[in-house]
Amino acid sequence: MNYQVFISFKNTENNEFTNDKFLSERLYKYLTEKGINTFYSNMSLLEFGEAAYKEVIDDALDEVTLMVVIASKQEYLTSKWCKYEWHTYQQNILTNIVDGSIITYLGEMQLSDVPTAIRHYQSFNINSTSVETIGDFIINALNKKLNATQAPKIEQTLQNNTLNNSNNIEFKKKTASYYDSSFAGEYKRLKLQGESLRPCDMPGVNYVKEQLNYKDKIYILDVGCGYGVVGRDRFKDFPNKVIVGVDILEPVINKARELNDDPNAHYECLDLLSENFDEEIEIIMDKYGIKKFDICFGAYILQHVKDPIKTLRNLRCCLSDDGYVIFRQSDEGTYLTYGDDGLLKKICERYLKAPGIDDRFIGRKMPYFLETTGYKDVKMFGTFITTSGMDYDERINLYKMRFSLRTMYYKKALEKDPYSIEAKNELEWMTYALDKLQEVFGSPAFWYGETMLVSVAKKK
Repeated sequence: MNYQVFISFKNTENNEFTNDKFLSERLYKYLTEKGINTFYSNMSLLEFGEAAYKEVIDDALDEVTLMVVIASKQEYLTSKWCKYEWHTYQQNILTNIVDGSIITYLGEMQLSDVPTAIRHYQSFNINSTSVETIGDFIINALNKKLNATQAPKIEQTLQNNTLNNSNNIEFKKKTASYYDSSFAGEYKRLKLQGESLRPCDMPGVNYVKEQLNYKDKIYILDVGCGYGVVGRDRFKDFPNKVIVGVDILEPVINKARELNDDPNAHYECLDLLSENFDEEIEIIMDKYGIKKFDICFGAYILQHVKDPIKTLRNLRCCLSDDGYVIFRQSDEGTYLTYGDDGLLKKICERYLKAPGIDDRFIGRKMPYFLETTGYKDVKMFGTFITTSGMDYDERINLYKMRFSLRTMYYKKALEKDPYSIEAKNELEWMTYALDKLQEVFGSPAFWYGETMLVSVAKKK
């Protein structure tokens, strides 16, 4: 992350937070608001063991320009992790690993009380110097190290970042979850997911194809179509079909049009929960000469919308009386594992508390949602996918398809509040945990299985 400042402090004493922790939080937020990339110890990583925590600390200490040691009591300076941090950084300075310096922010103590290694660095008194003063001193010290011809002032960098982030935040207010199909790397992951889950979708798709085989032409609405790859693939064997893909994200729709090689597939922007949905979908249908759709298809879309029931109700207006809906949805409660020591369970439990998270248990709710909104003949098609028989590359692809996305929600939360320590810590925890999970997936000693659920129902 290219950290500039490392804050070292004692986190707890007698199972209670120290005052130094709260001073550290204030300093972290002040520096972050000024655009300083600041490392604030994420104690939750100790859940993975001291080696994991030490690994994260060491990586940060190899790159920071300044360390701030906060200690309101003498004994805090020699507490386990605080001493490890400043001692390691001091050695990095002496061996020229970093061109850095240390600042101490201390309570009432004699110079002789301070360890020799950090005794002669710049020091401030907690009782007479504010956190903001320390923060300003750090900013000035960092700016002196910056070459004006190579990098802008830190404050200007913050303004630019904030502007870019605010545009993304405003755009995402249109959806319930923080999911964003235009997120970096998401096109590649969605393409992999579409290819891998084809066997899960086709039983439901083929069932509907049989029910509608009397029709000369089939009109298909692909909702939350993303880049359009999945919809075009699933219905490529339908003779005389017309596909209209709709998605709320204009950049994604533009990319879908660019990738489209089917003259019978079209892509338009549409908010499924728009107050004027009936009129807006009618305009799209008139554009392509469609009176009603015969199939409404969606892959992992209802879990992201604010109101799945209203969405299903809205879709009824553009579906023919003998039309069908087909939805693939996830359900976090269907996976089984062996050989991961409960790691995936921890990840899933933590993930459920992520800001802007989608509904991870919507799969089991689909029969209720469909019947509540008037659909008939509800059928659930379940396909069990498993690591059994997979080689290493197939296992890693399964991991990427199902789990690599899970840092997105924390990154989006940090876009919304760049100064949130909780979001930063959760992102660090999830990033580390997912790295370990990827290692586990590659091991033949690990077994994973999950049921993919596809719901099919008829309008009348």
